[in-house]
Amino acid sequence: SVDHIASTTNIGALALRTLTIKTQLKREVRKWMKRYIDNLHRLAREKLMALTDYCKTTSQQLGREVDTLNSLSYIMELLREIRDRQSGINTEIEPILDMYSMLERYSATISQEEQDTRSILWVNWAKLIGKAEEATDSIATLQVGFRAQLLRDIKTVKVDTAPFRADFEVNGPTVEGLTPQEAMERLKRYEDEFGMRDRKRELYQSGERLFAIPITDYPPLELTRKELALLQRLYGLY
Repeated sequence: SVDHIASTTNIGALALRTLTIKTQLKREVRKWMKRYIDNLHRLAREKLMALTDYCKTTSQQLGREVDTLNSLSYIMELLREIRDRQSGINTEIEPILDMYSMLERYSATISQEEQDTRSILWVNWAKLIGKAEEATDSIATLQVGFRAQLLRDIKTVKVDTAPFRADFEVNGPTVEGLTPQEAMERLKRYEDEFGMRDRKRELYQSGERLFAIPITDYPPLELTRKELALLQRLYGLY
């Protein structure tokens, strides 16, 4: 350490006095330690609060009512995220606790709120895991009903696409003899009707992925999508 440096070093006829430089070195060391402790404290506090907020927010989200396919998908994705994080939670919590132990060793000022939050960090995580297990049990009973309803909805939309396509071909904006204004009005109407069906398609295909069901294709909708896109370009130029 700096204190072990001799105060005077004789080199032949020279006498090197190190008292001043030792004082300056010790001052720099104290400044470096202060900055290091401040940065360590900031990092420890950020990680502590981030994990605490995650536990609190995620627990609240797990308590949401599951009444639609979207909400079921959201909860299942949340549970998957928690499971993935659980496998490495030790590498998140232990470094935080180690940083606070080091801060205490060097007499850093730690607020009572931080001390309390640190002391229940493992408890908060355990509560979140318990909440996740409850949510898992709950949605397990709901999945059967959602899956059955999904299959019924897919069948309904698939049946609906054929007459929609037929109507588009007979009464859509590509019918001969229409003025540009009439064609644009029909284009807008069929875009709205297509958009409604396409949103259902996206939702149901998301549900199929959720339940590992083969994805249903809707050829009439895909054909209509391409034609609408071409018509949009054409009448956009117009």
